[in-house]
Amino acid sequence: MGRGCEQREQKISAVGDRDIEQTSAGDFEKMNSPNDALIVYSRKYPNLNANIQKFYFSKGIDLPNWHNNVFLPLAAWCAIVSNGGDLTAESVKDMGELAALGTWQYSKSVYEFDPDIYESLIDAGISGNIPDEVLFHLPEWCVYIKTPNLVFMGEDVLGFFAHLEDDVKTRKMELRIVLHFNDALHSLPLLLDNTTIEASWNHLMTKSGLQLTQDDEELVGLFKKIVPLILYLCTDAPEFKGSSNNMPSNATPTKTKKGLKLFPVDKVRTWKVGYEIGDAIRSAHKRAGGKKSPHLRRAHWHHFWTGKRDSEQRKISCKFLPPTFVGDMESP
Repeated sequence: MGRGCEQREQKISAVGDRDIEQTSAGDFEKMNSPNDALIVYSRKYPNLNANIQKFYFSKGIDLPNWHNNVFLPLAAWCAIVSNGGDLTAESVKDMGELAALGTWQYSKSVYEFDPDIYESLIDAGISGNIPDEVLFHLPEWCVYIKTPNLVFMGEDVLGFFAHLEDDVKTRKMELRIVLHFNDALHSLPLLLDNTTIEASWNHLMTKSGLQLTQDDEELVGLFKKIVPLILYLCTDAPEFKGSSNNMPSNATPTKTKKGLKLFPVDKVRTWKVGYEIGDAIRSAHKRAGGKKSPHLRRAHWHHFWTGKRDSEQRKISCKFLPPTFVGDMESP
């Protein structure tokens, strides 16, 4: 393992709040795509899908219930990697990554953002009082988002997985992010504790006890670039364009002679994200005379609640408002 990879491992592991967040760098073949990573892990855990079936269909029967937007809680992945025995250092390393890959195989969706909305989302960032509950509304159990031109500690971040966790001990929700490099995966947890997204990030940094160095600031910057991409997928009407008229969805159980079974998706599905909005952004830039024109209103987020307070119908809605041309801003 090279020095740069070791430094990257140390910085990311320092932020993880559990041992399982350590990287498995150095143990893998090259993983140039999310499907490559899935193949590597499937070889390592040949009984993966059979074990997944047992846990998935035991929900609320032999096992406690968990949040509907969570495929399997991390406790199940712990049992899968340990095969019912004691956790080894190696299986501890694999757990967080396998949770993402094992879940992703039931949709195999890759989200590819229009370059201009991609840039606008990163530029908008996340600040203020956006409730972290918005992140409960991923379009699938696990998503994979491509991240062109994203670099961390001198190495390309090819993309990342994002999925939800329902901690069976604390009953608290987490957003699990697994960064994808071509030689490793790195897992990061974000506690979703009925506060705001910004507060959740601040909690993570405080809990890890980091004294921020320049490298740590780079990790903070990386996180703040990728969460807006996840947030866009959780908005009320994200714009997807695929090879068919279908929308992103999870696999559904199939009735077989041996009962219900859940089958992984055969082929990777690519979703073009925000291309019409991207066209509108480019048009606004053109009318305003450039991306930094005073006639261009910066991209930002808007959220609101519907339904009666403290009722089951209470729901958070979130929208992304891209850069817009606002006309002549000088007073007549």
